Amino acid sequence: MSTLTDYLTRTREHSVFNYTTNSFADASVSSVKPRVYVHLNRFILISVNGNGSFNPLADPVNTFSHVIIYDLTLRRYGRLKIDHKGLFTVRNLSTALTENIVFIETGTNKLKILHFDVSEQTTLPGGMSYIAQAGVFVLGKLQYVRSRMLRLELIDIENTRNATINPTRNFSLFILPCLDGRNFDAAVTPTETYNSGSVTKYATHVTALNHSLLCKGAFNLSTIECMFNTSGQY
Repeated sequence: MSTLTDYLTRTREHSVFNYTTNSFADASVSSVKPRVYVHLNRFILISVNGNGSFNPLADPVNTFSHVIIYDLTLRRYGRLKIDHKGLFTVRNLSTALTENIVFIETGTNKLKILHFDVSEQTTLPGGMSYIAQAGVFVLGKLQYVRSRMLRLELIDIENTRNATINPTRNFSLFILPCLDGRNFDAAVTPTETYNSGSVTKYATHVTALNHSLLCKGAFNLSTIECMFNTSGQY
């Protein structure tokens, strides 16, 4: 947690992902104090990048753009992009949704539920529906040696999904090549060569100093294999 403390106290900029252009941009971090919540004695949720004063009586004008989630069991971080005023825990919405986090959306005051188990066969109560999943996962940077270019040729991904929640496949893969070791070039779309529903294979021919894989949509990744080629004049 010391890493998170340093991030919250010292970071003045953060990277914001554009889901349409597949690019990142730097944005200023608000100085508004974060809010901390604990869920099921396992997940720590921290509302960050607030807009307004930290005043419990002024919640309608105190909004946050992101939530940092830390799993105490797996010791892993995640970040959720959602404009919200606050969040709370709700129980027994149905037999499947036993305890979940509910966000109060900024502007509309709609309630959005965060359900952690993507594999559960969930029956929603009346009047509720799923929204389109727009998850983002960046794996990288994949590199051989700093002085040599690396050519990415093949990618195999095992990507399970819940057909009840996503009857239509909602997954896309992009490659973010980097020629200077730091900045991403324009995203490249690999060619899908095989898809069995749970396993997808891609072919590509991208040369860069390092590569990052950009996964978008709804997914529960279990295995990713990449084949590279180190030969060539570079």
